[in-house]
Amino acid sequence: STGGSTSPVAGSPATTALDDGAHVITWVPPYHVAEAKQQLAASFAGTGMADGLSYLALQFWITDGPGTRLDKVTEADITWFHDWARAHGVKIILCVHNNTGGDWNWPEAVRAFKDNREAFAQHLVSQVMTRDFDGVDLDLEGIIEATADDQQSYQALVETLSNALHPLGKALTVDSGHG
Repeated sequence: STGGSTSPVAGSPATTALDDGAHVITWVPPYHVAEAKQQLAASFAGTGMADGLSYLALQFWITDGPGTRLDKVTEADITWFHDWARAHGVKIILCVHNNTGGDWNWPEAVRAFKDNREAFAQHLVSQVMTRDFDGVDLDLEGIIEATADDQQSYQALVETLSNALHPLGKALTVDSGHG
């Protein structure tokens, strides 16, 4: 991640009400939905998770060429987290990743950000707007030696998303991985 901040990306600053300093983000992976719901609902001597969170990233979407598919969650799960975030003043973001079957699938990420960049970006923006989310978190990783072409293509996706999301007041965060 960008260290929990929503630093400007590609020269286009994000402008949201929360951009006044450091931010705290947490992710909900598809394999710990029940546990995440319990922790978000818990109270720790009168202090809840919402008291310290800026962003809640739902790591529920897997790259699928020009689009995404849900990973082991239901629409009811998404609605629960959306409603919790809205009720507690926490921003909610769509986290898209390329971990298929327990491994980072770099060719699948490349298929999305390089081979289908425009359609992929449009799909993500559409999902954010349709679901009333506050932005996108890109979690595209791989244990690889990224080529210069991969790097340029990934940067082009980040710029495309930034240019589409920021004018809408939406955030874009990028997770940094091994490659």
